[in-house]
Amino acid sequence: ALLSCGESLAARQLSLTVNGGLSKDMRSQTSNRWNMGYNFGLQAFIAPPGKLSFGERLAYHGRSIDGEGWVGDFFPDNYKHKSADGSQTVIELMPSLRYELTPSISPVGISLQAGAGLFLVSESEITFTATFSTPPTSGEETKVFGSSSLTGFGFQVGLPVSIAGRIEVMPLYSVYNGGGDWYNFYALNVGFKLG
Repeated sequence: ALLSCGESLAARQLSLTVNGGLSKDMRSQTSNRWNMGYNFGLQAFIAPPGKLSFGERLAYHGRSIDGEGWVGDFFPDNYKHKSADGSQTVIELMPSLRYELTPSISPVGISLQAGAGLFLVSESEITFTATFSTPPTSGEETKVFGSSSLTGFGFQVGLPVSIAGRIEVMPLYSVYNGGGDWYNFYALNVGFKLG
């Protein structure tokens, strides 16, 4: 009985990958409001015999405010960005499937990854100030948006490229719906396989 249990575990390989990289909001209405950010995460996949594996991706994204984008969206053209403060975070909980496109003996492995899950989005209080000069008057004005959060359901696709079985480079594209609006972002990760 112990032998058959060991054989069963060996047949289902567990793969853990720690990764991190860049993250960018790509939504046309808001992409100018957030700087290129960072992300880090953990992926765990179980691979039964065959090319298909299943698992979970947990990741955290952080982005800082792009004050010029907010000023451009909420002030007239004669206003110039002076200062801004605020940030956005996204946590993704993504059950996923992965399908190997290359033979397992290949030194460079290419897979297709797809998932559907939750995106937990939080924005801190957003404050930005703009100056204006319309002779004979000049001055500055500040706008403040309170903190907010939303939970969205969406999808994610990626193309993991594994090098020498240990290093993984993975571009990811995510789209989710929150509050009736659609959002999307792009991430580029580099990771290290722990097992």
